[in-house]
Amino acid sequence: MINIIEEKECSKCNEIKSLTEFYKDKNNNDGCDYYCKKCQREKKNKYIITCKTCGNEHKTANKKVKYCSNKCKPQNASQKIKVECFICKDTKEIKPSQKLGKKHHYCSEKCKNKGYSLLYAGENSKRYNQVSVNCDTCKKEFKKVKSQSETYEISYCSNECKAIGQSKRFAGENHPRWDSSITNEERITTRKYPAYHQWRNDTFRRDNYTCQCCNDSKGGNLVAHHILNYSEHKTLRTELSNSITLCKTCHKLFHDTYGYTKNNLEQLNKFMDNTQKSVIFYAY
Repeated sequence: MINIIEEKECSKCNEIKSLTEFYKDKNNNDGCDYYCKKCQREKKNKYIITCKTCGNEHKTANKKVKYCSNKCKPQNASQKIKVECFICKDTKEIKPSQKLGKKHHYCSEKCKNKGYSLLYAGENSKRYNQVSVNCDTCKKEFKKVKSQSETYEISYCSNECKAIGQSKRFAGENHPRWDSSITNEERITTRKYPAYHQWRNDTFRRDNYTCQCCNDSKGGNLVAHHILNYSEHKTLRTELSNSITLCKTCHKLFHDTYGYTKNNLEQLNKFMDNTQKSVIFYAY
């Protein structure tokens, strides 16, 4: 039969006490510390200080302690003062030291956040360093960080204006990848000219960047398809009414079915019937 130890002798005071009078210690066989709780406290409280309020001496583990108890500490609950919330005007009690250097007081985090948004937002913020600039595309005036306005000569108020502005600034010969060794005829053949790129982007935007056959909207998987062939209808090469957005899979399937020449709207509508869709375009 296993004997359960319920008492132990303290190695400090040599008194036999219940195990509940000892702190837990897994490193010892009995699972308790060598010293009892009373001896442990006396061991920690090795500094003797004199209370500044009552003048009594007492032991403490922290030599920087100035008072023997919370009652002797100044600014206790009876010495608190009342202040008014800056937002909701409710009153709350605070210590006198909490009022020093503060113009506004708040009763809750909600009121504090609202007060900060009123007092320190926009131009009142310590980090506010914005200046007024005009958008290079739409000429609209807006705020911009001063360092950015000094770094970049041209400013845009939105991503849409940026796309329009950069498409004009870096089109044709101004594009970093412009190859002067290629003739205009070769660019038209390879479809590498500004008007064609604009036609393709307008097609994607009109169709919400979605394949009109299978509703695929994955990035990098779309193709602007010519309803009437690119090579056979030169006047309709960049005509928006002669386009439709397809994914690469549907585009290949269409041309595998009807070939790459003499394509027309009737073929496209038959192809779209597989998904119970019909395409309506402008008359040519």
